[in-house]
Amino acid sequence: MTLSAKFELIGAALANEGRARMLCVLMDGRAFTNKELALAAGMAEPTATAHLRRLADAGLTVSMRSGRSIYHRLASAEAADLLERLGGLTPQPYLHRARRSPGNADLLGARSCYSHIAGRLGVLLLDALIVQGVIALDGDSVALARPAFFEELGLRPLKGWDAARLCLDWTERRPHLSGSLGADLMAHALERDWLRRGAPRVLTVTDAGHAAFTRHFGIAPQEIDHVPSP
Repeated sequence: MTLSAKFELIGAALANEGRARMLCVLMDGRAFTNKELALAAGMAEPTATAHLRRLADAGLTVSMRSGRSIYHRLASAEAADLLERLGGLTPQPYLHRARRSPGNADLLGARSCYSHIAGRLGVLLLDALIVQGVIALDGDSVALARPAFFEELGLRPLKGWDAARLCLDWTERRPHLSGSLGADLMAHALERDWLRRGAPRVLTVTDAGHAAFTRHFGIAPQEIDHVPSP
């Protein structure tokens, strides 16, 4: 398949409002059933099945059976990264409207971007790690400069931390941390009850989380809650 044909295949899969809504739900990082995705997209289950087949053919999603249900998830972290970057290309007028939309309010402060933390909190965490000298950036490359910081947090050693990457945040238009380090940081925050999952992609910062993010990263609660206008 030529490169142009691949672009056409993925572009055609994305060029549908219902499929786009399902992909936004799947950016949560978890797997969802046909029924759940059909409800999110506002369509009947048989219609959702056909759309999900289209997304799978484009290499954006995969499915698995568990009991009597079929679950769907994004095909890979690379697929999630592609979708987040596409969101970052949104023209400014549309981004302004998206930020003002009541339906997006809960996503701006803290949300999951597949397996890592995005939104205002994700960008603040990356900034804090850079300022504290925990990680160093060389262009788009991320180097772990002070691994003892994560050991002090109680994170388990994770092979591949040096594979940390940057992901452009679509609402902040600045990068947040992704890759294996970003994934482990979000898992740790969920395990410690610093963050709790809510609706798809929504992450709620708990009181314990506010205290932890202030103590370890110097991020005040009002910084997370306040999302400045573009």
